[in-house]
Amino acid sequence: MKYIFTEKGKKNAENYLANLMAKREEILDAGLDTTEEFDCANLTIESLLDDAVYVGFDEDMQAINGYYVTDHYDSDNPYCFTLGEDIIMIPEYEKDLYDSVREDYFNSDVEFNGEFFANYISEKLTEGEILAAYIQLQYDLNGDYVIQVNHTNIRIDNNDKEHFLTGDRMKHRKENFSNVYKGNIKDFLESFNDKEKETGLYRVDDYDMTDMKAINSRIMTFIF
Repeated sequence: MKYIFTEKGKKNAENYLANLMAKREEILDAGLDTTEEFDCANLTIESLLDDAVYVGFDEDMQAINGYYVTDHYDSDNPYCFTLGEDIIMIPEYEKDLYDSVREDYFNSDVEFNGEFFANYISEKLTEGEILAAYIQLQYDLNGDYVIQVNHTNIRIDNNDKEHFLTGDRMKHRKENFSNVYKGNIKDFLESFNDKEKETGLYRVDDYDMTDMKAINSRIMTFIF
């Protein structure tokens, strides 16, 4: 997994380093301390990012830590970087996305939903790789199926509250979605909402394999 600062995060990091340097100069000019063992002048934006990732993000999705500015004086305030605002994650592989979202889910008490993908940006993942990770996560975390269906027919029951799908199940192939997607992964997944007829991809709560291919299932929102 690759982590980068957003423009806002980079600006916050620059301001934090500037505040450290200002306090450092005050202490050294007053002859109050030395920088033989630690000198905040050696810190960089990149080292702050590495430290934030190492410290990790709390339940509020914030990484918080502080530094010494000289050998014996620490900073007045810690840094605070918020995931999704100051720092974003760029999965380099399908497994990166799957493993990270799965870990986030088990560290939360929230029902699995699109917000779990909000802090991820794709730079080189294909649409098929993103979909494959999402399909596996839906099954593993919710027990729901995301399937490709052809020759569909939709039946509406219960005063338009429930939609049922019948059709022929097809094997989802990543190569059918081979374009590289660049952008927010939550936005990409949400683009499939209400587009089932065009894409052939449906999220269903279960399906009845009557002849190893036919589907008879209740349709659910692709992602919410």
